[in-house]
Amino acid sequence: MDFIGTQVNQLALKSSNLEDFLTVTYCIVDELYQPLAHLVKRPGPSPRFSDSELICLHLVGQMMYDSQLAWYNYVAKNYLHLFPDLLEASRYHRRCKALQKLIEIIREHLLIFMQTHLQSWHVMDSMPIPVCKYSRAGRNKRFAYQLEVEHSSLYGHCASQKQDIYGFKLHLMVTAQGIPVHYLLAPSAHHDVTIAPELLESYRENILVLFDKGYVGLPKRMIHPENYQLVIQQRDNQKENTKAEKMLLAQFRKTIETTNSILTEQFNIQYTRAKTAWGLKDKIIAKITACTYLIFLNFILKENLLDIKSFIF
Repeated sequence: MDFIGTQVNQLALKSSNLEDFLTVTYCIVDELYQPLAHLVKRPGPSPRFSDSELICLHLVGQMMYDSQLAWYNYVAKNYLHLFPDLLEASRYHRRCKALQKLIEIIREHLLIFMQTHLQSWHVMDSMPIPVCKYSRAGRNKRFAYQLEVEHSSLYGHCASQKQDIYGFKLHLMVTAQGIPVHYLLAPSAHHDVTIAPELLESYRENILVLFDKGYVGLPKRMIHPENYQLVIQQRDNQKENTKAEKMLLAQFRKTIETTNSILTEQFNIQYTRAKTAWGLKDKIIAKITACTYLIFLNFILKENLLDIKSFIF
């Protein structure tokens, strides 16, 4: 990564054009991909349109368009000189979905480079991910069938936005700097406090995690709560948080709200256009990885990690 870091620092990346941004992104993705290439199992010779090219386009596309087809058409019309072996649209979409696990591994490697595994303070929250309008939910049973969950479990309510939703909730853990490090997509009927134990205990131990009022009672639902330091905002009728806890909650709640805002407003994560569960997972993974990639660029540039608005999109 040292070579890539030098390249990024030498470019005025935030004022560069899309062609330069695609070129740099391809170089970074390819350097990350090559040690992982053995994980991709496919018969026959290597494809002319490489996985690195496809992942590069897939990630940048999350920053540019809500519609994957619109992004594909834009690239085919304007950047075919960079991607002369671009697949036809349907094959491009299928390969994007087929590589979602590898894209997730690439995201994890970016986190390792930013040394998030050494950070102890984290914040957890959730956001709604509807899959269709609430009024159409009764006719949309595809996601429940494909994920083998009860159709009723997709009916939920988002208290912070005061809206009923049909779909899922993205349960997200970020570092104190706002870097998304761990997440879980769950049916929206499940309360935050019922999903948090799985999210926490599938990550790592000996960390401090901050929560809002929706997670009151969390320690009782965990197998080993003693392995974590949990700071939960108490309700009005409960024992008041200490002054130090109040300061932590006030400071770092803003951090995850900023990260959620980036994913919602700049990556439109709540409007995936997914028609299948496979497609939904692909979009969630790609959008969070694209967000992590831009944070990674700011890390290299030694700039505010969450200041990603100044990039090309």
